[in-house]
Amino acid sequence: MQRRQFLGLGAVVSASLLLGAHALARPASAARRFVWINLRGAMDGLHAVLPTFDQDLGKHRAALLDAVESGLLPLSGGFALHPELKTLHAWFLEKTLSPVVAVASPYRERSHFAAQDVLESGLSPADAESGWLARALAASGREGETGMAIARSVPVVLRGDQAAQTWFPSALPPADLDLYQRLLVLYDGDQTLHARLQEGISTRASLDMSGASPAELRRPSLASLGRACGEMLAENPALCGATLEMGGWDTHNQQIPRLTQQFRQLDAGLAALRTGLGSAWDTTVIAIGTEFGRTVAVNGTGGTDHGTASVMFLAGGAVATGGRAAAGGKVLGDWPGLAAADLHEGRDLRPTSDMRAWLGGALQLAWGLDEAALQRVFPGVRAQLSRA
Repeated sequence: MQRRQFLGLGAVVSASLLLGAHALARPASAARRFVWINLRGAMDGLHAVLPTFDQDLGKHRAALLDAVESGLLPLSGGFALHPELKTLHAWFLEKTLSPVVAVASPYRERSHFAAQDVLESGLSPADAESGWLARALAASGREGETGMAIARSVPVVLRGDQAAQTWFPSALPPADLDLYQRLLVLYDGDQTLHARLQEGISTRASLDMSGASPAELRRPSLASLGRACGEMLAENPALCGATLEMGGWDTHNQQIPRLTQQFRQLDAGLAALRTGLGSAWDTTVIAIGTEFGRTVAVNGTGGTDHGTASVMFLAGGAVATGGRAAAGGKVLGDWPGLAAADLHEGRDLRPTSDMRAWLGGALQLAWGLDEAALQRVFPGVRAQLSRA
């Protein structure tokens, strides 16, 4: 594809993009499962979802554009996905995916750590002991149900009064089942400990990591973690929410090969998550986001620096069935443009919506939270997906 053809694919932004908040309606019945995937390190949204119609894209990013333009995967409104995001593209075509462009948290500086705290807390200023997913679980009133972090420790997003679990594959040799049986007898007089141990034994039985290599156990891929996450959500009726994360998105140099690999791994991880979910995919909402975006211009080492707005993804079978007909399969959000006068502080993609508003809408789609409940999750923010 020549650049002239490439940039002419979407000369006019489609009405479905400009509809933004009105594209999805409140579901008649809520789904049951919600998965949050945090892409740590600030993913370059402009290299994931490219605005092919914007004449200024090539002016700012000629080298990045040349590397991918022949294999771009077309979306609606003149946008296109990076060639390595084939699973996401298939979901878009089946209307179980909606990218949301030009989004950001309330944070406007460029520190990864501070931005992560704001993103996971959902509050500004951040509260590192109160995460938005924990508040959502509490506000949902789902008695006996809980959330799980696929991580070595509980991340900020799941911290709060609501109990949360963690799971991560261990590199240590597995304990003999006889030991677990003895512990069950030992804990017989403590209902809580006995129940937790029984849950652990069930999880161990359902997630067989015996075939994994030592390297995979030390640093498991998103694919193995995603599959395990999906299986646990599908098999455990008490588990209604989960969070995963993937690092490596801080591409200050050599962005082309590095993001090619990152997108390939992300795509494989999402495919594995769906495989693990099985038929539970139909009642699942997945939200994927990052702490901030990258600069529009490329730096001197073939990378991009810390920016502001990026892209997020809303996916899952419930995205297709939970709202209006063909709720998925659209690019959502308002596009601000890449002309110099349109950039934030003269260097970044300008945010046009608050990521928390879309997360609130996704939570409503998943758990049927009303406006009062959503205000306890994201105070002062109105959910966007819930608007008719």
